[in-house]
Amino acid sequence: MRDGLAARYPDSEVVFASKSFPCLAAYKLFAAEGLSIDVAGAGELVMALTAGVAPERIYQHGNAKTTAELTAALRAGVGCVVVDNFDDIDRLEQLATRPQHVLIRIIPGINAQTHESQATGGDDSKFGLPLDQAREAITRIRASGRLVLDGLHLHIGSQIFDIDQFAQAVEAIAVLGVFPVYDVGGGLGVRYVLQDDAPSVERYLDAITSAARAHLPAGAKLVIEPGRSLVAGSCATLYRVTTVKHTGRTFVAVDGGMADNLDVSLTGQPFGRCSRPAWPNRRTRWWTWSGGSASPATGWWPACASRRRPSGTWWRCPSPAPTPTRWPTTTTAP
Repeated sequence: MRDGLAARYPDSEVVFASKSFPCLAAYKLFAAEGLSIDVAGAGELVMALTAGVAPERIYQHGNAKTTAELTAALRAGVGCVVVDNFDDIDRLEQLATRPQHVLIRIIPGINAQTHESQATGGDDSKFGLPLDQAREAITRIRASGRLVLDGLHLHIGSQIFDIDQFAQAVEAIAVLGVFPVYDVGGGLGVRYVLQDDAPSVERYLDAITSAARAHLPAGAKLVIEPGRSLVAGSCATLYRVTTVKHTGRTFVAVDGGMADNLDVSLTGQPFGRCSRPAWPNRRTRWWTWSGGSASPATGWWPACASRRRPSGTWWRCPSPAPTPTRWPTTTTAP
């Protein structure tokens, strides 16, 4: 993605959206590959710094930044703070002891075709400022003696397949004027089940860079923030079967739990499978879960390396979204 963007738009930068996989090894890897890092909250900032990410390559995000978080970011010397609201401006002007580069997050008015909890570019988004308020923020920051306005930021959502919406968002913010930097966020969707028609990275980059050349000023820097599209296929999760029990049904208990991937319960995200178990079963362990909240009717049941596993052996499951904790534990296999 880095090389593809540079080939299409030389004055550009790729920033890893680390919320997609907040892991020290991931921070080290992407920093070594020359990517900057997007962090949200103190925890991600600490991990990025611990992994050796240069502070000037860090973008500090968040729609509810506390005074403590901004203080930590400024003391660390982060390269850019993405301003989400007027409280951010108030706090930064009070805390900054040297010029601090910032971007303003804009609500472009694009309702991304994705789960409603992952759509962040519509008019009612809690992230960023609408155009009229953005103009006020631009005027205020340009008059500030402590903040340096580099440009604009947007992010219309996650797990998006319609690449035209990315281009529409670029066009929408162009009306705000000429800036050195335009950060158009991330959100490129990935294939989790066979029927998903996820666009290729090449198509996505073509759409973004074509829109930038058509609507943004010549010479402006273009920044993108991929996350899921960089890491979703990078991991595998191993579970060990601890118990197999036959009652009215067959239950297979593994050493995993619901928190392994919250997308299942929060967004209903389906995931594919490599093979299916040899008999109808339900897996349980660590969390007791009843009812349909973790229903595999959506295709949730994870991929498994083989059909039947006796107690004490392993299930091998691809990591559908690399949140390295535990998975939902009680669900009926399809």
